[in-house]
Amino acid sequence: MKRKYLCGHSRPLTHVNTNYDGDLLFTTGRVRKNAEEKLPFIRSLAWLYECSGAVYNSDVTYDSKRIVCSSAANKVYMFDVYTGETLKVIEESGPVRFVEFNRNPLEQNKIVVANDRLKADHKRYIKLYDLRSDTLIWKQEHESRCIQVRWCFFDKLILSAHENGEIVIWNSEDGHQIRKFQAHTKEVTNLAFDKDRMIMLSSSSDGTATLRDAINFDVINEYKADRPLNTCDISPLFKNENNPKNHIILAGGQAAEHVTTTATGEGKFQTLLYDIIHANELGSIKGHFGTVHSIKFLPHGDGFVSGGEDGFARIYHFDKDYFIGKGNRKEDYQIARYNGETVKWKERKRERL
Repeated sequence: MKRKYLCGHSRPLTHVNTNYDGDLLFTTGRVRKNAEEKLPFIRSLAWLYECSGAVYNSDVTYDSKRIVCSSAANKVYMFDVYTGETLKVIEESGPVRFVEFNRNPLEQNKIVVANDRLKADHKRYIKLYDLRSDTLIWKQEHESRCIQVRWCFFDKLILSAHENGEIVIWNSEDGHQIRKFQAHTKEVTNLAFDKDRMIMLSSSSDGTATLRDAINFDVINEYKADRPLNTCDISPLFKNENNPKNHIILAGGQAAEHVTTTATGEGKFQTLLYDIIHANELGSIKGHFGTVHSIKFLPHGDGFVSGGEDGFARIYHFDKDYFIGKGNRKEDYQIARYNGETVKWKERKRERL
């Protein structure tokens, strides 16, 4: 497995994301900037989008022309991807935890925003904005802190993941609450989807991840890990006709405040590869020496990128064996790190001479 290291932030990374074509990587961190790297030519092209306050996440349009960022300084920023020009700044009443464009590739003119309260007597809101007219379409108050808010089901639904373990379903037209359910026993840390956004994967700090259909939200499968989970993702090659890879990745680890008191192995910062159907762990990938906060498959399914407490973004590319049918069982495919190098080995039964 080939990997690259990127260090564009002096403080922990909060979110990693790629554009639709997979040639641009966007990272956000707890410092006043948002970094972008060109994946094929990492040293040749890079931008910094300046935001006030820590940046929690970013989202880019399908045509890679605009990017929005959520800021702890009570603002939503929109930039031109290639020039870095600030296109819009939306003032909020509290720290903005998450922002995302709607998913219609022909009309990405709406954003959904989740903002936290600044003081105890303030309120938390989920808001929908129309970027063409710069108007607020609707806003809904919620009690528990919203961690993420995502578009779903052809932009007809909006899902919000909360600190109390609930996932709330909102109607995107008028903002009324359709239903809510208890997804996990602790905080829902991340929501991920397949390419069609018809299947949803949620991770939690209770050490579990749950796969659901994104229509009725019935549980399809559950995955258990021996660590708190901060992030998850579904392979873009899931249900691929030519070479399907029924895999998910999970990551997290020990809380950041306890990282300095334990060794890297004890903190459990490895990325875990699971079979999406059989729910068994296929392998683990070492790399970060701190809590992993965000992880994302590359759009073509040939690798993934992760960002963590150590301030590094790490890009991993799978070996050829991954694409020719090998490496689908734990006893046949394992990944480890030895003397700073990623080593792959296979456990096979040896014939006696």
